[in-house]
Amino acid sequence: MVDAITTVIEKYQRRLINMPYVPATTYGRAALGKDGVANELFLTFLFSDKEQSNLNFMEVMILTYDIVRRVPAHIIQQGHQFGSKTIADWDQFCREAMLVYLECCSEKIGGPNKTVEIDESKFGRRKYHRGHPVKGQWVFGGVERESGKTFLVPVPDRAADTLMDVLPVWVEPGTNIISDCWAAYRNLEAHGYTHQTVNHSIGFADLRTGAHTNTIESTWRHVKAFLNPYNRQTDYLYTLAEYMFHARCRTQGVDAFNAFIKLAADTDWSAVAPLNDEPGAT
Repeated sequence: MVDAITTVIEKYQRRLINMPYVPATTYGRAALGKDGVANELFLTFLFSDKEQSNLNFMEVMILTYDIVRRVPAHIIQQGHQFGSKTIADWDQFCREAMLVYLECCSEKIGGPNKTVEIDESKFGRRKYHRGHPVKGQWVFGGVERESGKTFLVPVPDRAADTLMDVLPVWVEPGTNIISDCWAAYRNLEAHGYTHQTVNHSIGFADLRTGAHTNTIESTWRHVKAFLNPYNRQTDYLYTLAEYMFHARCRTQGVDAFNAFIKLAADTDWSAVAPLNDEPGAT
Protein backbone atom coordinates (compact mmCIF):
# COMPACT_ATOMS: atom_id res chain seq x y z
CA MET A 1 0.00 0.00 0.00
CA VAL A 2 2.71 2.48 1.00
CA ASP A 3 4.60 1.98 -2.27
CA ALA A 4 1.44 2.56 -4.30
CA ILE A 5 0.57 5.71 -2.36
CA THR A 6 4.14 7.02 -2.60
CA THR A 7 4.13 6.49 -6.36
CA VAL A 8 0.89 8.42 -6.71
CA ILE A 9 2.09 11.25 -4.48
CA GLU A 10 5.26 11.56 -6.54
CA LYS A 11 3.21 11.70 -9.73
CA TYR A 12 0.73 14.30 -8.48
CA GLN A 13 2.79 15.98 -5.78
CA ARG A 14 2.50 19.48 -7.22
CA ARG A 15 -1.28 19.21 -6.96
CA LEU A 16 -1.65 17.14 -3.81
CA ILE A 17 0.95 18.47 -1.40
CA ASN A 18 1.48 21.74 0.45
CA MET A 19 -2.11 22.90 0.24
CA PRO A 20 -3.83 24.48 3.25
CA TYR A 21 -6.75 22.88 5.03
CA VAL A 22 -10.05 23.89 3.46
CA PRO A 23 -13.37 23.05 5.18
CA ALA A 24 -15.68 20.76 3.28
CA THR A 25 -19.26 21.55 2.45
CA THR A 26 -22.24 19.22 2.69
CA TYR A 27 -21.52 15.69 1.38
CA GLY A 28 -17.79 16.36 1.42
CA ARG A 29 -17.69 18.64 -1.62
CA ALA A 30 -14.30 20.35 -1.51
CA ALA A 31 -14.45 24.12 -0.97
CA LEU A 32 -11.74 25.74 -3.06
CA GLY A 33 -9.34 28.52 -2.19
CA LYS A 34 -8.79 31.70 -4.15
CA ASP A 35 -6.35 30.01 -6.54
CA GLY A 36 -9.04 27.53 -7.62
CA VAL A 37 -6.84 24.47 -7.11
CA ALA A 38 -9.18 21.54 -7.38
CA ASN A 39 -7.37 18.97 -5.33
CA GLU A 40 -7.56 20.46 -1.90
CA LEU A 41 -10.13 17.70 -1.45
CA PHE A 42 -7.25 15.56 -0.24
CA LEU A 43 -6.54 18.00 2.56
CA THR A 44 -10.16 18.42 3.43
CA PHE A 45 -12.45 16.08 5.22
CA LEU A 46 -16.04 15.75 6.21
CA PHE A 47 -17.52 17.19 9.36
CA SER A 48 -19.23 15.15 12.02
CA ASP A 49 -21.70 17.46 13.68
CA LYS A 50 -19.70 20.43 12.34
CA GLU A 51 -16.47 19.24 13.94
CA GLN A 52 -13.33 19.32 11.81
CA SER A 53 -11.57 16.04 11.11
CA ASN A 54 -8.05 15.63 12.48
CA LEU A 55 -6.83 13.36 9.69
CA ASN A 56 -3.51 14.31 8.15
CA PHE A 57 -2.62 14.01 4.49
CA MET A 58 -1.15 10.50 4.63
CA GLU A 59 -4.07 9.23 6.70
CA VAL A 60 -6.49 10.53 4.08
CA MET A 61 -4.46 8.83 1.35
CA ILE A 62 -4.40 5.52 3.26
CA LEU A 63 -8.14 5.72 3.89
CA THR A 64 -8.77 6.55 0.24
CA TYR A 65 -6.56 3.65 -0.87
CA ASP A 66 -8.48 1.12 1.22
CA ILE A 67 -11.92 2.46 0.31
CA VAL A 68 -11.24 2.59 -3.42
CA ARG A 69 -9.98 -0.98 -3.23
CA ARG A 70 -13.20 -1.91 -1.42
CA VAL A 71 -11.56 -3.11 1.77
CA PRO A 72 -14.37 -3.87 4.27
CA ALA A 73 -14.95 -1.10 6.80
CA HIS A 74 -14.27 -3.31 9.82
CA ILE A 75 -10.89 -4.31 8.38
CA ILE A 76 -9.99 -0.65 7.80
CA GLN A 77 -11.07 0.18 11.34
CA GLN A 78 -9.02 -2.64 12.85
CA GLY A 79 -5.94 -1.90 10.76
CA HIS A 80 -5.77 1.87 11.12
CA GLN A 81 -7.99 2.80 14.08
CA PHE A 82 -10.19 5.11 12.02
CA GLY A 83 -13.63 5.71 13.51
CA SER A 84 -16.64 4.10 11.87
CA LYS A 85 -18.18 7.52 11.14
CA THR A 86 -14.95 8.70 9.52
CA ILE A 87 -14.83 5.63 7.29
CA ALA A 88 -18.50 5.91 6.33
CA ASP A 89 -18.23 9.61 5.51
CA TRP A 90 -15.10 9.23 3.41
CA ASP A 91 -16.58 6.22 1.62
CA GLN A 92 -19.56 8.40 0.69
CA PHE A 93 -17.26 11.14 -0.53
CA CYS A 94 -15.25 8.73 -2.69
CA ARG A 95 -18.44 7.45 -4.30
CA GLU A 96 -19.53 11.06 -4.87
CA ALA A 97 -16.28 11.72 -6.69
CA MET A 98 -16.84 8.64 -8.85
CA LEU A 99 -20.34 9.85 -9.68
CA VAL A 100 -19.07 13.31 -10.61
CA TYR A 101 -16.44 11.72 -12.84
CA LEU A 102 -18.97 9.54 -14.63
CA GLU A 103 -21.37 12.46 -15.09
CA CYS A 104 -18.58 14.52 -16.63
CA CYS A 105 -17.03 11.79 -18.79
CA SER A 106 -19.95 9.58 -19.83
CA GLU A 107 -20.99 9.36 -23.45
CA LYS A 108 -23.75 7.69 -25.40
CA ILE A 109 -23.32 4.12 -26.54
CA GLY A 110 -24.46 2.43 -29.73
CA GLY A 111 -25.01 3.98 -33.14
CA PRO A 112 -25.18 2.61 -36.70
CA ASN A 113 -23.76 -0.92 -37.01
CA LYS A 114 -23.70 -1.25 -33.21
CA THR A 115 -25.81 -3.56 -31.06
CA VAL A 116 -26.99 -2.69 -27.55
CA GLU A 117 -28.78 -5.13 -25.27
CA ILE A 118 -31.20 -3.42 -22.87
CA ASP A 119 -33.09 -4.66 -19.85
CA GLU A 120 -34.50 -3.53 -16.53
CA SER A 121 -33.97 -5.21 -13.18
CA LYS A 122 -35.18 -4.69 -9.65
CA PHE A 123 -32.65 -4.48 -6.84
CA GLY A 124 -33.76 -5.10 -3.28
CA ARG A 125 -33.95 -7.36 -0.29
CA ARG A 126 -35.91 -10.57 -0.38
CA LYS A 127 -38.12 -11.42 2.57
CA TYR A 128 -36.49 -14.28 4.50
CA HIS A 129 -34.06 -14.61 1.54
CA ARG A 130 -36.66 -16.10 -0.76
CA GLY A 131 -39.42 -15.03 -3.09
CA HIS A 132 -39.69 -11.80 -5.02
CA PRO A 133 -38.10 -8.61 -3.67
CA VAL A 134 -40.64 -6.88 -1.47
CA LYS A 135 -38.97 -3.49 -1.80
CA GLY A 136 -36.14 -2.04 -3.79
CA GLN A 137 -35.07 0.00 -6.77
CA TRP A 138 -35.63 -0.46 -10.49
CA VAL A 139 -32.50 -0.02 -12.61
CA PHE A 140 -32.54 0.37 -16.40
CA GLY A 141 -29.39 -0.62 -18.24
CA GLY A 142 -27.77 -1.40 -21.54
CA VAL A 143 -24.53 -2.91 -22.84
CA GLU A 144 -22.90 -2.26 -26.20
CA ARG A 145 -21.73 -5.65 -27.43
CA GLU A 146 -18.84 -4.41 -29.52
CA SER A 147 -17.10 -2.46 -26.75
CA GLY A 148 -18.66 -3.57 -23.47
CA LYS A 149 -19.62 0.04 -22.71
CA THR A 150 -22.52 0.17 -20.29
CA PHE A 151 -25.14 2.50 -18.87
CA LEU A 152 -27.04 1.85 -15.63
CA VAL A 153 -29.70 4.30 -14.45
CA PRO A 154 -31.97 4.08 -11.37
CA VAL A 155 -35.58 4.63 -12.44
CA PRO A 156 -38.81 4.89 -10.42
CA ASP A 157 -40.55 2.18 -12.45
CA ARG A 158 -40.31 0.30 -15.74
CA ALA A 159 -43.24 1.93 -17.49
CA ALA A 160 -42.84 2.73 -21.18
CA ASP A 161 -42.78 6.50 -20.64
CA THR A 162 -40.06 6.18 -18.01
CA LEU A 163 -37.79 3.93 -20.05
CA MET A 164 -38.29 5.83 -23.29
CA ASP A 165 -37.32 9.07 -21.55
CA VAL A 166 -34.03 7.49 -20.46
CA LEU A 167 -33.10 5.50 -23.56
CA PRO A 168 -32.35 8.40 -25.97
CA VAL A 169 -30.13 10.00 -23.33
CA TRP A 170 -27.80 7.00 -23.34
CA VAL A 171 -28.23 5.19 -26.68
CA GLU A 172 -27.57 6.75 -30.08
CA PRO A 173 -30.25 6.57 -32.78
CA GLY A 174 -29.60 3.99 -35.46
CA THR A 175 -28.60 1.39 -32.88
CA ASN A 176 -29.75 -2.20 -33.22
CA ILE A 177 -31.40 -2.86 -29.86
CA ILE A 178 -32.08 -6.31 -28.47
CA SER A 179 -34.49 -6.73 -25.57
CA ASP A 180 -36.93 -9.16 -24.08
CA CYS A 181 -40.61 -8.88 -24.94
CA TRP A 182 -41.52 -6.38 -22.21
CA ALA A 183 -44.36 -4.21 -23.54
CA ALA A 184 -42.49 -0.96 -22.84
CA TYR A 185 -40.14 -1.72 -25.75
CA ARG A 186 -42.79 -2.18 -28.43
CA ASN A 187 -42.29 1.20 -30.13
CA LEU A 188 -38.50 1.41 -30.27
CA GLU A 189 -38.57 1.78 -34.05
CA ALA A 190 -40.51 5.04 -33.63
CA HIS A 191 -37.56 6.38 -31.62
CA GLY A 192 -35.06 5.73 -34.40
CA TYR A 193 -33.81 2.27 -33.44
CA THR A 194 -33.96 -1.14 -35.07
CA HIS A 195 -35.29 -3.75 -32.67
CA GLN A 196 -34.94 -7.47 -32.10
CA THR A 197 -36.57 -9.40 -29.28
CA VAL A 198 -36.08 -12.68 -27.48
CA ASN A 199 -38.96 -14.40 -25.72
CA HIS A 200 -37.50 -15.73 -22.48
CA SER A 201 -40.55 -17.87 -21.84
CA ILE A 202 -39.42 -19.94 -24.83
CA GLY A 203 -35.65 -19.83 -24.53
CA PHE A 204 -32.53 -17.77 -23.90
CA ALA A 205 -32.11 -16.93 -27.59
CA ASP A 206 -34.31 -16.51 -30.63
CA LEU A 207 -33.58 -19.59 -32.75
CA ARG A 208 -34.51 -17.76 -35.94
CA THR A 209 -32.47 -14.57 -35.53
CA GLY A 210 -29.94 -15.58 -32.87
CA ALA A 211 -30.95 -12.57 -30.77
CA HIS A 212 -30.17 -12.87 -27.05
CA THR A 213 -29.68 -10.67 -24.00
CA ASN A 214 -27.04 -12.80 -22.29
CA THR A 215 -24.62 -9.87 -21.99
CA ILE A 216 -26.94 -7.59 -20.03
CA GLU A 217 -28.18 -10.52 -17.95
CA SER A 218 -24.57 -11.28 -17.02
CA THR A 219 -24.09 -7.61 -16.14
CA TRP A 220 -27.00 -7.75 -13.69
CA ARG A 221 -25.39 -10.72 -11.95
CA HIS A 222 -22.11 -8.85 -11.58
CA VAL A 223 -23.80 -5.67 -10.36
CA LYS A 224 -25.91 -7.47 -7.77
CA ALA A 225 -22.86 -9.32 -6.50
CA PHE A 226 -21.10 -5.94 -6.18
CA LEU A 227 -23.91 -4.17 -4.34
CA ASN A 228 -24.57 -4.39 -0.64
CA PRO A 229 -27.94 -6.17 -0.33
CA TYR A 230 -28.90 -3.84 2.53
CA ASN A 231 -28.40 -0.61 0.60
CA ARG A 232 -31.02 2.01 1.19
CA GLN A 233 -32.88 3.10 -1.94
CA THR A 234 -31.15 6.49 -1.86
CA ASP A 235 -27.74 4.78 -2.09
CA TYR A 236 -28.23 3.23 -5.50
CA LEU A 237 -27.06 6.11 -7.67
CA TYR A 238 -23.78 6.36 -5.78
CA THR A 239 -23.22 2.62 -5.62
CA LEU A 240 -23.97 2.15 -9.32
CA ALA A 241 -21.45 4.91 -10.01
CA GLU A 242 -18.90 3.00 -7.94
CA TYR A 243 -19.61 -0.17 -9.93
CA MET A 244 -19.33 1.70 -13.23
CA PHE A 245 -16.05 3.30 -12.16
CA HIS A 246 -14.50 -0.06 -11.31
CA ALA A 247 -15.90 -1.64 -14.49
CA ARG A 248 -14.35 1.14 -16.56
CA CYS A 249 -11.01 0.63 -14.83
CA ARG A 250 -11.13 -3.07 -15.67
CA THR A 251 -12.08 -2.37 -19.29
CA GLN A 252 -9.23 0.13 -19.66
CA GLY A 253 -6.75 -2.04 -17.75
CA VAL A 254 -5.90 0.66 -15.20
CA ASP A 255 -5.42 0.49 -11.44
CA ALA A 256 -8.49 1.77 -9.59
CA PHE A 257 -6.55 3.75 -6.97
CA ASN A 258 -4.39 5.49 -9.57
CA ALA A 259 -7.48 6.21 -11.66
CA PHE A 260 -9.29 7.67 -8.65
CA ILE A 261 -6.39 9.94 -7.72
CA LYS A 262 -6.15 11.09 -11.32
CA LEU A 263 -9.86 11.91 -11.54
CA ALA A 264 -9.67 13.79 -8.25
CA ALA A 265 -6.56 15.63 -9.41
CA ASP A 266 -8.03 16.52 -12.81
CA THR A 267 -11.55 17.52 -11.78
CA ASP A 268 -12.39 21.20 -11.41
CA TRP A 269 -14.46 20.87 -8.25
CA SER A 270 -15.39 24.54 -8.37
CA ALA A 271 -17.56 23.74 -11.40
CA VAL A 272 -19.33 20.82 -9.73
CA ALA A 273 -22.93 21.47 -8.78
CA PRO A 274 -24.18 20.14 -5.43
CA LEU A 275 -25.86 16.79 -5.65
CA ASN A 276 -29.47 16.12 -4.76
CA ASP A 277 -30.02 15.21 -1.13
CA GLU A 278 -31.72 12.06 -2.34
CA PRO A 279 -29.41 10.65 -5.00
CA GLY A 280 -31.69 7.73 -5.81
CA ALA A 281 -34.21 10.15 -7.31
CA THR A 282 -33.10 11.18 -10.79
